[in-house]
Amino acid sequence: TVLGAGSGGAISSLGGDVSVTESTFTNNQARMNGGAIYAEGRNTVTGSNPQYTSDGTVTVTDSEFSNNQSRSSGGAIYASGAVTATRSTFSSNKVTGDSAGGAIFSAHKVTLEDSTFNNNSIQRSYGGAIYTYGDITATRTNFSNNTAGSSGGAICSSGGNITLTDTNFSGNISNTGPGGAIYMYGVPSTLRFTTTIPIT
Repeated sequence: TVLGAGSGGAISSLGGDVSVTESTFTNNQARMNGGAIYAEGRNTVTGSNPQYTSDGTVTVTDSEFSNNQSRSSGGAIYASGAVTATRSTFSSNKVTGDSAGGAIFSAHKVTLEDSTFNNNSIQRSYGGAIYTYGDITATRTNFSNNTAGSSGGAICSSGGNITLTDTNFSGNISNTGPGGAIYMYGVPSTLRFTTTIPIT
């Protein structure tokens, strides 16, 4: 638990990528970003040209994140790079402040497969389960009972495309803004449903 000025209640990575398998993250807290995991890419400068040594990606497989909390972005995971989650569960993670992403915040793309997001929340802002500046691809993934204080009860995407396959949305809520399940804004974006998806 990181309750000082830090980010990453369980793991904080600066200049590296994070990969977790068959792991459980429960009741972790961060004062800033990433209630459980914080991954920030780092760049080096050669002459006048910055070169990234890593993107700060997070890869999660067969893992569970529950009851993690941050005050800024990413109740469970904050990543400056891409986030990939496979056969993983995110439940009751939250952001208590007004930034973004009740479970996951990514400044890059998010790829989900065979995963579940249930009862995640952000108190005053966007993306009850997920907020990203990049594309989102979700396959056989369930979003239920996630809540955003503003917009995008389950998902909020700023400028990215969203592709959904066999993915279900149920009981997601945006309290004061648009998009009970999904909210997209920014540059022209595309939402693709590749199969029939119940949204209730």
